[in-house]
Amino acid sequence: MVIMNGIIILNYSSIINMTRLTKLEKENLRFDRKKGLTIYELMKKYNLPKTTVWNNICDVKLSKKVRKDIRSRQGGSVIKMKKELDKADIHAAELLAGLNDENMSIVLLSMYIGLYWAEGTKSAFVFTNTDKYMLRVFMKYMYEYLHIAQNDVDVWVRMHSGLSVREASIRRHWANIVDVPIKNVRVNYDDRHNKCRTEYGICRIRLKKGGYHLKLVHSLISGIIERTLGCSHSSMDRVPHS
Repeated sequence: MVIMNGIIILNYSSIINMTRLTKLEKENLRFDRKKGLTIYELMKKYNLPKTTVWNNICDVKLSKKVRKDIRSRQGGSVIKMKKELDKADIHAAELLAGLNDENMSIVLLSMYIGLYWAEGTKSAFVFTNTDKYMLRVFMKYMYEYLHIAQNDVDVWVRMHSGLSVREASIRRHWANIVDVPIKNVRVNYDDRHNKCRTEYGICRIRLKKGGYHLKLVHSLISGIIERTLGCSHSSMDRVPHS
């Protein structure tokens, strides 16, 4: 987290991380696994999250000797990882020590801007995610500081028909997270375009009258760029995505 000109800028690269590996990177990862590197060692060497490492090496067949060698080193890796996690917790506490109720609005504003910049669309006010904490933080700013009414928020859930969760449970789940009436939550089963297999699908938040707030969030993004990088930026100069 960096404070510039009174604005708190958060680094979202570690929060919103969809890691895609090249064919060569996957081959190197699997080769090192066969040589006997542990998951933690692969994470450190390639600077990758645990899930990405595991998804690419889970089917690698290991010899009995390599498995034995990995088990003998795992205890030390766990201890080392715990020490680093403890160090990170202390460091995080130091960075967050100055936060209080008075400047929390600036923190939430920065997170609101960063989240929409990363996960929002350009042509309409639509915010898409599956992480309940990101959604709650996003909606907290909208409700408490932009004074958006709950009935003005529509939730569209994209689901894969192969999942066993009942539609009523899906609607209750997202209604509780986004804090909207359950009647505002709709479920769309789309196997062709939705390959996501998360239990409750993908949540898309839309405003019934979102034109002004779309312009506002793009202006906020432009303001952050101008203040931090010192260059002008069109509020609509961003590659659209959904």
